Amino acid sequence: MNKIEPQYVTFTQAKLLKEKGFDVKCIAIFNDGEIMLLKSTISNSEFMTTRNYSTPEIWQVVEWLRLKHNIDVHHIIVAASHYGYNIFQNRTRKHKEEGYFLTPQEAYLTAFNYILKELI
Repeated sequence: MNKIEPQYVTFTQAKLLKEKGFDVKCIAIFNDGEIMLLKSTISNSEFMTTRNYSTPEIWQVVEWLRLKHNIDVHHIIVAASHYGYNIFQNRTRKHKEEGYFLTPQEAYLTAFNYILKELI
């Protein structure tokens, strides 16, 4: 049986998310650039230092973007075993990544970079 592993955002994205107001409880944090798993969940507002960032899984960012910013992110199959992404905001397509990614996770992480730097 295959084990499903959590898929986390990058350190840079965790920092950007904190700057953009992401304050969802997560089970992992970046501490000095390294992921640490916690015994309980914690949010950015519970940190007293700028060296720590709550580190969400990809699905948490997808939901936060949808609920907080009305931005839907979907991975799409571009070609056999290659993925891209679509971003929808207010039901109109804003951007489609033309690059190819080997996994949906890579497509999502690329979409997050675009959204965090260009849309919010």
